[in-house]
Amino acid sequence: MSIHNQEGQFQTINNLELDQGLSEEIEASKLLLPNTIPKQVVDQFLEIIESHQFMQVSANDVLNIKLESEDIISLYVELFILKKYLTKYNLEEYEDHDMNILNAQILIPKLIHLIKTNEIPLIQYDVLWILGNIATFQAFDKLIIQNDGIDIILQYLNSTYQQIQLQANWTLGNIATEGELQQVCRDQVRQKGGVESILRLLSKLKDPKTIEQCIWSLTNICSDGITHLKEETVKEIILQLCNFINNYDDEIIIQTCLVFLCEIIPSTYEKSLYIVQSNIVPKLLRLVVNQKRKISIKSFEFLYDLFESGGQVCDHILSLKFLDVAETLLKDKNSRIKKMDVLTCCLLLCKGTEKQQKLLIENQMVFQEIFKQVQLKNTNFIQSFVNLTLSKDRDIILVLINNQIISNFTILFEQLQDNELLEKMLKGLENIFSVVKTEIVELNPKQLINNSELNQIKELFYFHKVTSLRVSAEHIIQLLE
Repeated sequence: MSIHNQEGQFQTINNLELDQGLSEEIEASKLLLPNTIPKQVVDQFLEIIESHQFMQVSANDVLNIKLESEDIISLYVELFILKKYLTKYNLEEYEDHDMNILNAQILIPKLIHLIKTNEIPLIQYDVLWILGNIATFQAFDKLIIQNDGIDIILQYLNSTYQQIQLQANWTLGNIATEGELQQVCRDQVRQKGGVESILRLLSKLKDPKTIEQCIWSLTNICSDGITHLKEETVKEIILQLCNFINNYDDEIIIQTCLVFLCEIIPSTYEKSLYIVQSNIVPKLLRLVVNQKRKISIKSFEFLYDLFESGGQVCDHILSLKFLDVAETLLKDKNSRIKKMDVLTCCLLLCKGTEKQQKLLIENQMVFQEIFKQVQLKNTNFIQSFVNLTLSKDRDIILVLINNQIISNFTILFEQLQDNELLEKMLKGLENIFSVVKTEIVELNPKQLINNSELNQIKELFYFHKVTSLRVSAEHIIQLLE
């Protein structure tokens, strides 16, 4: 095929795409031109869309816009030109062509007045779109807020037209994240029921793209927290986001939901419990082990956050074979999730309930990998691991003894500079000998420690400067007498 033929083919494809885009815009516009409008007027609106679709719009065309005509068709032509300009150029072009704050001071109040007073849905939609784009530059958002624009836009979240609801949602999302007065916008939206309106809209949506857009807007509006929101509203946010995670495989939807749940919803035990009760954990575990999914890392991070809540939250996650998943990740050399992150998460169980501790030691691979970090003198791991040595459970103590915990701890005594941690380790050994003496009668405490190790403990008793540490060493010696 010659170059000329290739160019002709590409041009044909491009023209077809443009024709399809125009056709889709006309069909979408028809939905915003109800039967109450005379057919002749509807045809005029559609003619403007079609005839102006490929027109070249200059900055001068925009500067000539007055939005003062009483003729609705003339008014719409000006709106269409402004919309075309915003579509084609970066907003910085405004400043380059004197579309500065003085021009905006005239234009924005007229746009807000127009959307407030005009009953034609197509005009309402286009004005919302224009305001959303203008708000992303300079101090134009301030003018929208100062002219009661937020209140007006909020009203359109409850429009009978879903297209308009979605556009109002997007416009508020833009103002809440881009403008100089973004905080004012966020507070107004949260205080005046905007979040609840967006949640009602979200509950009706099925299309992934519109769902993503609504969650994006909700994230911007609540990016500084959830102040001014009722507890019932926060629960509804959690419920809807968890439902989206469960019911959709779209990466962006899951990512945006997890970001909101991780970074915006306050991390409290009650909210974590509410999240796991939404039955989200099985889906997250599947995502974690599916290394082909980019979302696996974020899913693991969220599970980690939930895991830290402990209690029933942790029990629920463990009941769904979390440790088996952790073992799978540790065995996978190509895992997206770092081995140390997996171990650090599992390490939380050392501080958990007796039931949780027993589940940890029953998974030999995970336990051994954690114990290796103790042997490698990883202080963070020792800090948590020492909690296992304080258990009164026979099975836990036997596992620790079989893994030479006494020898490993005494080896570390000479190397640790942290007296507080050293004392915890001594108390752990004291507890082990005590449990053996009272609960594991088949073992002789004296046979669990050699002379060299015992001498190290005696040296701590005789020579250490910290009194409480000497007391712990003395208790061990007494148990071995």
